[in-house]
Amino acid sequence: MRAGCIKLGILVVVLSLTIYILKNKEDIINLLKTKIKRPKVLVQIIYIVLIICILCCMVLLIKTCINFSKKENISLQWNERFKEVDEKISKESKIYNELINKEYENDKWKNPYIPYGFSYVEGYIENGYVIQDSLKNQYVWIPCTNKNIDNIVKLKKRNRNTFPFIDYKECYNEKYEEFLKSSLENGGFYISRYEVGKEEDKPVSKANVEVWTNITRNEAINIADAMYYDINCELINSYAYDTTLEWIEKTSIVKLEGKEIEIKKDEKIFSGRNVNNNIYDFCDNILEYTLENSYDTIIVRGFFNSNTTESTRAMFSNESRYSVQPTDINLSEEMPIVMRTVLYK
Repeated sequence: MRAGCIKLGILVVVLSLTIYILKNKEDIINLLKTKIKRPKVLVQIIYIVLIICILCCMVLLIKTCINFSKKENISLQWNERFKEVDEKISKESKIYNELINKEYENDKWKNPYIPYGFSYVEGYIENGYVIQDSLKNQYVWIPCTNKNIDNIVKLKKRNRNTFPFIDYKECYNEKYEEFLKSSLENGGFYISRYEVGKEEDKPVSKANVEVWTNITRNEAINIADAMYYDINCELINSYAYDTTLEWIEKTSIVKLEGKEIEIKKDEKIFSGRNVNNNIYDFCDNILEYTLENSYDTIIVRGFFNSNTTESTRAMFSNESRYSVQPTDINLSEEMPIVMRTVLYK
């Protein structure tokens, strides 16, 4: 802004000077003839200076026009982007309201379906019903309905943020419709019992496995999508995250609170640190990717205290939405970001 004003000021001065010289050319020449022994040379110099001034004015004017055009272009692009995102937020809200107001069998949460190839492991519906697949990847049932029933919570995004974090009304999810339909029709969904780990280059949900870091959000989405072929498996969305938090807060003895986790830059992080309702590392976890976006950034959830540098430190309640880099940039070298999945019919 300041640079543009300076350029405009220079342009005005140069133009004013050029116009003054052109209008008073004869008087200036006559004055020079009386004062200088070789006026012809000076006149030639004046003409050269005038030409240079005019050329400078033209260059400055063209550059100003180009910059203005670029700014207008960028402004239009941003306006289009905001408009596009606002439409997505509005559409998601409309679809959610349509689905949440339908009539469902509200007691289905009592009988969690077990996907083909999975089996029951332990726990109760009210505080952590656990299943696993043939490779012993484990998942926990999150009961929910379209109404508040005792300790079974309503499926929804919640405005849990505190300043300066992001309000859920400013966010939208990459995927949500099929998940919402399935969760409401079946009385719940499953989330991975652990943050996704890496075992022989394959994603797993197991205890004491090094969690999968050093990935972008796009890579996390692709890893989650490829875990199963006969059941929906996705990176966790904001409805699943907020509903799980609310359910833990209502039913767990341990209330949600941020805890400092000192992790050195190159330290390996393993799953299975702390548990609430048979879900590990959810209420003291490091940052987790989600399918949620806020305009030009993505939303991560969780809690992390980095001891690297102040510029990369993020310390906040795990209930908040935290806006970070675009999907294809990896910050994991300084700020480990992991992933958790949802399973649904």
